Amino acid sequence: MSGRPYIDGDTLQDIRNAYGMGVPLDQLAAQVGITEPELRRLLGLPQWGPEVQTQPDLFADDRLDAVL
Repeated sequence: MSGRPYIDGDTLQDIRNAYGMGVPLDQLAAQVGITEPELRRLLGLPQWGPEVQTQPDLFADDRLDAVL
């Protein structure tokens, strides 16, 4: 058995409702005994992480030249 507590569907729905009404996700996660990233995964919410640059910065050379 894993160390994660079992969270039933009704509880997840209650969490979704509370989150929709503005209750912070970190508080909801603490109430059910899991971390915020785990709760985000269970709810299907996007995970936070470093911003990934998808397009090249066309003006980086100009800004670097200005610094030098």
